[in-house]
Amino acid sequence: MLHKFCIQQTDISDWHELAGFHHRRQLGLADKIFSLRIHKEHINELDNKTMRDFFKDSPDRSVGVIVYGMPVANLALRNLATANRYTGWGSNRVCLELLNREIRCIHRVVIHPAFRRMGLACHLVSQTLPQAGTALVEAITTLNSGSRLFARAGMTRYERPLAQTAIQLQEAFHHVGIDIRQLVYPHEIIKEIHTLAKSKKQFLVRQIRQYAQRFNRRLRLPSYDTAGNPADLSAYLSVAREHLFSNPVYFLWAGEGSAIEAGPYQQSLVNKYG
Repeated sequence: MLHKFCIQQTDISDWHELAGFHHRRQLGLADKIFSLRIHKEHINELDNKTMRDFFKDSPDRSVGVIVYGMPVANLALRNLATANRYTGWGSNRVCLELLNREIRCIHRVVIHPAFRRMGLACHLVSQTLPQAGTALVEAITTLNSGSRLFARAGMTRYERPLAQTAIQLQEAFHHVGIDIRQLVYPHEIIKEIHTLAKSKKQFLVRQIRQYAQRFNRRLRLPSYDTAGNPADLSAYLSVAREHLFSNPVYFLWAGEGSAIEAGPYQQSLVNKYG
């Protein structure tokens, strides 16, 4: 199926056409944009009528887009992945120029819903990584789908270790015999918590409350002091779920022969700005 599609560099108009199918519609400054289009001679070969109808008005429509942009200035997981290459040069201008020269960031990847579950997103990422124009390409996501996509496309995963408070909450759930992954089903987990023995229930609710209060001041008010009813407990669990399952994951791709070492270019930056 993949051979029926081609990838070409395009402009912002292709992003605007598909932006409504992405959970983040707003887009900052883009550096390069690539679109995924079908070879016109293959349109009639598509088995799915919905796919064929997609091209009725224009056989040149994009079915997918990837947007590459400039990297953010400071990123802890990047420093971990690159052994602090973009820090410690003695000048912010040196660090920024080196960063902008060597890295691009994948800002958006979107495939039209009619063409999903075909491996097109992975194909679009993997085929355009070498065309980004830099030695390194990075991506940051908190979505499981994004993590799977970038890993399959050949990028290396770096994840921030969980905070001690999050580990403590995980251990609290384990202690009372509840799988913390059930947090994705809040109503079910509330029922399970209320079936616990009194001592275990009080222990777990106290741990959930202490964890959630770190992130939401409203939960520190007296009205939320006990979490004794399902409504209060639901508020705590909502905050806990948001922060436990939103740990950012960083992905990095290095082009062939792109082992980055300090060299004449970097030294010239130090001489220029240091």
